[in-house]
Amino acid sequence: MTNPVVMQMFEDQVDAPFWFKHDCVYRCRCLHCGEHYTGETGQYLVKRMYQHNYNYIRNTDDKSALAEHCMQAHPGLPIKLEMVKVIDTNGYVDRKITESVLTQLTSNSLNRRIEGAGAIGNLYW
Repeated sequence: MTNPVVMQMFEDQVDAPFWFKHDCVYRCRCLHCGEHYTGETGQYLVKRMYQHNYNYIRNTDDKSALAEHCMQAHPGLPIKLEMVKVIDTNGYVDRKITESVLTQLTSNSLNRRIEGAGAIGNLYW
């Protein structure tokens, strides 16, 4: 992979084939503290990880929960992650349902959670 930002964030996984997957749900672990984050994207996974890092570096107002965690829990340290799981999906609805199910079945302490926020039940954003 040639994206230097993602290479820095995922040092041991730079050559993994999943970076060029899109329309997927992903689960990663913070290497600083071991906490997990689950997300979904229709974009290429490498681009979504770049966006998380951009949110962190630029301290954007609409930063992701992952970027916000790194800012609060590990200020001044670069984001260091390990991709734990990447699940292929088939479109928006499949991605959202898969993300919701995965967040219900696993510990995702970095995700923001809105209790009872709609028809699906507990939603994560």
